[in-house]
Amino acid sequence: MASTLRMSSLLSKYSNKDVNFGKYFKGVTKFGKQVMAQTFAMLYKTIDTANGTMTVYDYCTQKLGWSNAKIKNTFNLSEREMIRNDPNSHEFDCDVTLFCKIIMLILDDSTLPDIQRKEIRDLKNLRNTVCHEDIELDEVELNNRMNILRDLCRNILTGAASIAGEDVSDFIKEIEDGLKDLLVSQLDPKDIQAYLNEVE
Repeated sequence: MASTLRMSSLLSKYSNKDVNFGKYFKGVTKFGKQVMAQTFAMLYKTIDTANGTMTVYDYCTQKLGWSNAKIKNTFNLSEREMIRNDPNSHEFDCDVTLFCKIIMLILDDSTLPDIQRKEIRDLKNLRNTVCHEDIELDEVELNNRMNILRDLCRNILTGAASIAGEDVSDFIKEIEDGLKDLLVSQLDPKDIQAYLNEVE
């Protein structure tokens, strides 16, 4: 009972717009990251990376001929550590922005057409907006933004799958179902703290 009262008190500090922002934040950062991870995995196999097993660092230095100076000028310290990890391991845990950066740098125009580049940049920009700008969302605006996010995720995955010759229809459904569930979900006590942490 006491914990329920504490949770109710905590919730009273936040408006519906704050909660809506929490949902949108989670949609962009969680599902956007999943989309970019899958997109990277598909596209990375289409170039000379030993079927996607070569580290991004090794690809840049061995296949693209980059010097250590160029690596340092292109990637910050945490990024340089990340690109040394096996791209198929849990340690290769990039966010939307780093996935976008890697894809844009190592895939040339013949591999990744302009329309796919634009859509990937658009998702990165959504992530930057939700992480760095103060956004107030009513129910209508939340629905509109989540629909845009859903369509963008579908387009990115469809485009990458077409290039890689893979079928990601099941994965697209998982993403769309996840976004739909997030949009209509009620905030249970067990979930509320996570949402509030994201709002903060």
